[in-house]
Amino acid sequence: MKTLLELKSGDTVIIHNRDYLDRPKEIERITKTQIVVAGVKYRRNSGQQVSGNSYYLASIRVPKEGEIEECFATIRLHKAKAYLSQYPWNKMNNIELLEKIKALLPASAQADSKP
Repeated sequence: MKTLLELKSGDTVIIHNRDYLDRPKEIERITKTQIVVAGVKYRRNSGQQVSGNSYYLASIRVPKEGEIEECFATIRLHKAKAYLSQYPWNKMNNIELLEKIKALLPASAQADSKP
């Protein structure tokens, strides 16, 4: 596995933000002391963001085997949750369709709902 010091332009790193949703991004440019990803500078020795508000500082790391696919799956899950949370479920009057949707949910989600 590579370290931050061994990375080159075009390699993929994982960006970790305060929202706890890791995002894979490609390295744009590397200098002697910094790595530039999506226009943001990170320290090459530690992976910490160089400047900005300390509360929102991000960091980068080298992805492990299969971690990039996991990140994309998590991002898709969060997008689906956001879409479904804004759907007007109380306006849906078709009980058969609601039963089909309920059947798609995992058993743990169905156990929480009471008839």
